[in-house]
Amino acid sequence: MTIVEHSRGQYQLLFIADRQSESTTDDDLNKTFGEYGTVTSAVLMRDTEGNSKCFGFVNFKNAGDAAKAVDGLTGQKFDDKEWYLGKAQKKIETEHELAKD
Repeated sequence: MTIVEHSRGQYQLLFIADRQSESTTDDDLNKTFGEYGTVTSAVLMRDTEGNSKCFGFVNFKNAGDAAKAVDGLTGQKFDDKEWYLGKAQKKIETEHELAKD
């Protein structure tokens, strides 16, 4: 599976951060993001006690659907919380992009 297609700037794996409600579930992510295309996985990260870390990942079958989800859901509120959506990437990739600026 190719997560990032660098030549065209497309990606299938989304990072959803910081603003999920404690009550948001993996099924909620599947349902919400599934409206934009085929979701191959959706997971909220949890600590050892099962509490939400308020971020997660959603992987789409194709990059076009991921882009539609970002366009359609960015700035929307769920349970009165705004979600941040973006390309999931490794820490080193983020540091490299920030160093360019």
